[in-house]
Amino acid sequence: MAYQRRDSVTPNQVMDTIVEQMKICLNERNPTFIILPATTYSTLNLLDGKMEGLSTMQRVGEATVTIGIDSVTIQSILVVKNVSISYNWSKSMICGDLSFFLEKVFFQVKIQQLNDGTSKIIEFSIVSQEGRRLHIQGLGPLNWLIEILIEDHLEQKMNQIFIRESQNLLSGVACKVSVVDYLYIHVKN
Repeated sequence: MAYQRRDSVTPNQVMDTIVEQMKICLNERNPTFIILPATTYSTLNLLDGKMEGLSTMQRVGEATVTIGIDSVTIQSILVVKNVSISYNWSKSMICGDLSFFLEKVFFQVKIQQLNDGTSKIIEFSIVSQEGRRLHIQGLGPLNWLIEILIEDHLEQKMNQIFIRESQNLLSGVACKVSVVDYLYIHVKN
């Protein structure tokens, strides 16, 4: 029996395809930003949020594939550049806006596809960040003092928002891209 050989692809090409599909999904929703749900931080109400910069996502280094008995797992480090998260904030009768900027975010992503075709993200974590900046407006001359007092805690909240929204977006794409369909395993008789 003769087997017809299909062109095989590398793990890098598979991960690049997932990233490109994510960019297409972003452009279909809104090419410039993602609308973020309202949330709270301590006693601040955070409203009218948006996140920009996910369309700069790309793979860094080599992707790897692990083939198990009942699944295929692909993992890689990805980077996004010039990410900004902004919200309007309010507390009692005071309001203003805040913005959180990340020059670069490197994160590890691991996607697992089971034999039944379902995919899920089993790891999504920030590896490192560069160029973090927080800016708060609305308190006049006290803006700088508030930035210093709540910077670390508010940056943690913004990181959580980045992880949640990025992971949700990649999860939606991972369900549509079959890792197995892209891989070819040559078996000799």
